[in-house]
This record gives sequence, structure tokens and C-alpha cells, in this order.
Amino acid sequence: MSTAGIAELCIKSSRGKLKLPIEIQTDTAAGFALILEENSISPLAVSLTHAAKLRDLPRHHGDPFDRLIIAQAMAEGLTVVTHDRAFARYDGLAVLWA
Repeated sequence: MSTAGIAELCIKSSRGKLKLPIEIQTDTAAGFALILEENSISPLAVSLTHAAKLRDLPRHHGDPFDRLIIAQAMAEGLTVVTHDRAFARYDGLAVLWA
């Protein structure tokens, strides 16, 4: 899971738009780490390569976090799980529709 996605969840939570599980509310970093570990999910940190990919990424999507997740997936050859249909506009992006 992209750390950009985790950052987006934290921002939404701080704005009152998302209620996070109690284990994340108590200790956010440790809570996310525990949930990822319990589900055998590795966190994917943002690298310089991912950031640089944003330069050439078409502007089909306006959300900066989603654009960064798209750039990470394309740079790493990973699949994005989403329900956001704007992701379909990116040629070469593997998407699993949720």
C-alpha cells in the first residue's frame, strides 16, 4: 500500500471526513503498521523515481494523492485497487476495480 494513500487517509481523518479504526486513532503509525502486517501488505514509500514520474503523467486526475499513487504503480509495475473511474484513462496502468 502506498504511503501516499495512508497520508490521504490521515488528512481525511483530521478533517472529520473519515473515522479511522481505534488502533489507528490511538497510535497512527503503529496502528497502520499493525494492520498492514496483519494483512501481509507492505508499505510502499514515495521515492525520487515516483516523484519524477509525476512530471510526465497526463493530468487525467486532479487529486494529487491519486496522481502519486498512479505514478508509483506505473513506475513499479503494480496494480491499483480503486473504484475511481478516472484511473481508467491512464494507458498502461493496471487497475483492479473495487
